[in-house]
Amino acid sequence: NLVNSNAISNIFEYVAPIAGIPQGNYEPIIQLTAPTKLQMAIIDGAYVPNDKTKLEFELAGSKNDLNLFSDIDDENNNGFAGKLTIERKIIQRDSSWNLNAFLDGDYVEKNFKTIERLYRIEFDRDWNLENPLGNQNIFSAGINLNHHKKGIINYNYEHLEFSENYNGNRHVLNSDLLLNKFRIATKSSFLKSSSETLQSDFLRLSARILYDLKKGWVGTKTSLENNQLEDKISKLLTGNSQKFNSYEVYSGIGDSTNVFVELGYKYRINDSLKNGKLERVNNSNTYYLKSKLINSPKTKLSIHANYRELSYKNDSIENEKSLNGRVLYNQNLFNQFINFNTVFEINSGVVPQQDFTYVEVDEGQGYYTWIDYNENGIQELNEFEIAQFQDQANFVKILLPNQVFIKTEQNKWSSSLTINPNSWIDSGNSLKKII
Repeated sequence: NLVNSNAISNIFEYVAPIAGIPQGNYEPIIQLTAPTKLQMAIIDGAYVPNDKTKLEFELAGSKNDLNLFSDIDDENNNGFAGKLTIERKIIQRDSSWNLNAFLDGDYVEKNFKTIERLYRIEFDRDWNLENPLGNQNIFSAGINLNHHKKGIINYNYEHLEFSENYNGNRHVLNSDLLLNKFRIATKSSFLKSSSETLQSDFLRLSARILYDLKKGWVGTKTSLENNQLEDKISKLLTGNSQKFNSYEVYSGIGDSTNVFVELGYKYRINDSLKNGKLERVNNSNTYYLKSKLINSPKTKLSIHANYRELSYKNDSIENEKSLNGRVLYNQNLFNQFINFNTVFEINSGVVPQQDFTYVEVDEGQGYYTWIDYNENGIQELNEFEIAQFQDQANFVKILLPNQVFIKTEQNKWSSSLTINPNSWIDSGNSLKKII
């Protein structure tokens, strides 16, 4: 049984069996790690029957052996996956709108394993997946409307199914349009899914409108998420449910690729799960500045800052104010002979509280020594000190990960001066060449 966890490693004591039944929770064994092997073979190709149609396919097989020392349970080592895409140009005009359509199908057997990630990193969250089981099928179809000057509009219908416990349908609409002086960009999706224990509705929207002025711009942004996962038995929302709305206005002057200043304001509302329902928990007001004040071959100066006020609906929680900013300055002198660089940062946030332990290393290769002050033979955290002699430095301190965070404010200033006489090598001055 575990009797002491205050030392740098856990301490156990033996407990005798009663009537042949073990009474402890642990046993003194070390599990050996078996060698594994993962192999993949892929065939892909394309067929273009005419200038309006294109077919692409991909077939893949995998062999995943979790224990090369054993032939037991090898019947699930092999897996298969396939993909087929069909693209068709419906309307094709050089000076007007073009319309394309596509069909896409994926099949992934449950025993198929990939060496690298198969889908985007947000795939599970996009579909509200929790422990999906069985063979996977994805079907998508859509149209793409594009104009060489005015932009694109794209709509996708997607269907995802796992043979044992999941079924979902997702609609995706994206656009990026340039209409006279207006730039309009949107990304939106709506998911309706059902699994063995959950059903969900997930709405996402991100939209931006930018109006281009002669020497500047004004714009607005909005984004929202409303993700509701409901337990089929209790009819209550689960802990992964959440909702937020964000609204933003901004304006700038100058050239965003060169010298400019932009000011903006963002208002955000956050809802979280409370008493089985999504309720308002806080809202925030954020004011920000983005700028590049000097941008020449010799001198660069940029300033970024953002100030946020976070207000909680619960009066017992103190409201928060935070300031984050950065100033960057770079100066080249004497044809890059001298380079001066300065960065000043202000940060408000949280840092993890550092827990640590001590690990023994080869003699003289560490930094700390252990002195058993209470002579109990147990290595305790308060018995390690910096070694006075190198031959006693047998331990190093190792930081441990944790979930405890501490609020902090940081001011950081760094500056560097670089002297580069290498630029004198091609000079006609002999003294400079020697230097």
